Amino acid sequence: MWEILAHSGARISVARHHRWPGVAQIIFDVLWESPSSWMTASFERTSICLLRQEIGGRGEFRLRPDASHGEYHGAGHLTLLAASQPITLRGNQMRRTQLACLVPEPQEIAGLNSQQVAAIRSAGSRVMFRNDRLQACAQLLTDYEGTDGADAYAAGLAGALLAALLAAIDHPSGNHVLQLTGQTLLSVFDHIDTHLSESVTNDDLARVAGLSSSVFSQAFREVTGMSPQRWQMDARVRLAQRLMLDNPAESLANIASRAGFSDQSHFSRAFFEVMCMSPSAWVHQGR
Repeated sequence: MWEILAHSGARISVARHHRWPGVAQIIFDVLWESPSSWMTASFERTSICLLRQEIGGRGEFRLRPDASHGEYHGAGHLTLLAASQPITLRGNQMRRTQLACLVPEPQEIAGLNSQQVAAIRSAGSRVMFRNDRLQACAQLLTDYEGTDGADAYAAGLAGALLAALLAAIDHPSGNHVLQLTGQTLLSVFDHIDTHLSESVTNDDLARVAGLSSSVFSQAFREVTGMSPQRWQMDARVRLAQRLMLDNPAESLANIASRAGFSDQSHFSRAFFEVMCMSPSAWVHQGR
């Protein structure tokens, strides 16, 4: 059903694999051993991929390892993968993540006609996009750990997932021209990452992107769901996660300073805002 084609600097294992009427669920645990690690996978049938528990950094799906294609880089992005289409997942500074994949079996869902089944099976790839209905169904299914076989809850979720998928195929959103994409967007992310100890302004980032400040601010929100300042705070928290994992004996005060926070209190507030728990609680949860 799936194949891990290649991996570099990543250790991959199957965390869960379930098969319910209408959908199969495969969740891979991935440990990233270098800052620019990557893995490539493909599935025999159309699949929906999403990331869970991105720790220490952010992942990016690419149809080609050397080219960024994503429409939406914020939390909750989805990737629709055509049958047998290889997908590369790059782990930018990540330490751990879960790659969750759902493989629909539309012929098993009552109420779908032959044209709808064919539409799902022949769907083209769409990399890193936002669709709230489809994401909600996918999240519920990847959170679910029921046993294989007949399962009313899983079957209901599978039906809802395929209905949302058909709507996304028939009426795709995001066909307007994005003003911040590809290498330009990656250059903005890189500028933020390399200046985490500084106060980076919209004007600074707009110059990197070659856009006016007002256009840049709107374009950045469109592709990330965040303001540039919020993205920078999120990046600082992710750096702190890496430091806590790599140096478990280091004090939180030192980590706060190294991650670009003014003091430990500022770090704790920001960490709680992003992770909904304190840094100490997060460390103990991971042990």
